[in-house]
Amino acid sequence: MLGRIRGLLAKAERTEFAEEAEAFTAKAQELMSRYAITAALLRSHAHAGGTVVHSRRFHFENPYLKEKVHLLTAIGDANRVRTVLFGDLDIATAVGTPVDLQQVDLLFTSLLVQSARALQSGAAEGRSGARTTGFRKAFLAGFASRIGQRLRDADARATEAAAAEESIPLGDLLPVLATTSAAVDAEFTRLFPAPRLPGPGRWTPEVGTPGGPRRTTRRWPRVSAPSDASSTEPALDLQREHMSDPRCTLSP
Repeated sequence: MLGRIRGLLAKAERTEFAEEAEAFTAKAQELMSRYAITAALLRSHAHAGGTVVHSRRFHFENPYLKEKVHLLTAIGDANRVRTVLFGDLDIATAVGTPVDLQQVDLLFTSLLVQSARALQSGAAEGRSGARTTGFRKAFLAGFASRIGQRLRDADARATEAAAAEESIPLGDLLPVLATTSAAVDAEFTRLFPAPRLPGPGRWTPEVGTPGGPRRTTRRWPRVSAPSDASSTEPALDLQREHMSDPRCTLSP
């Protein structure tokens, strides 16, 4: 499974065609979703109780910090992972199950490479304005939105396929996934309680609440969060890529 996922993402990073890259990435997301669903079903069948939820930090470097955070959040939305940005520190924290966090990390690294390649291709083709900061910010924002939708669609297809393969009605599978989302929500709220509203004139959407994190969230189906317990979730050894990979560099 890991070899297939890495192979698909490697193809997405090498191709010069945007649609082909998105298709490879979407297929990788389908495989990741199927694996995460299998892990959730195993927990459910074993009556293991609690869902183990971890957090992981992502360190960002300028330029285009805001656009990179949007990309990370879009990936997390498709994988039941919630993120929060500490604007003053250029750090985001992602909260999710170990498998989902590893998958988000792998996708984020690959998509940084893909976005950098796409920007370089536009500049090499002499596209009007391709070297300006405004163009690059708009391109990366659109890239994050488009990729996020493709990943969510791929996750939905994988969920339907998993239900059919396991001979489970989709209506019975969704509550299992909602249990995972509820556990993630509970841990996210524990780690990052809702900040108090700032005083008049102090709200800055770009960096969040002064002195506190910016919360980037998605509404998931809610059920009672299970209590903490050891997990029977199978290990997926997705080695984290080094975030200083020169292929990920986005020139200002």
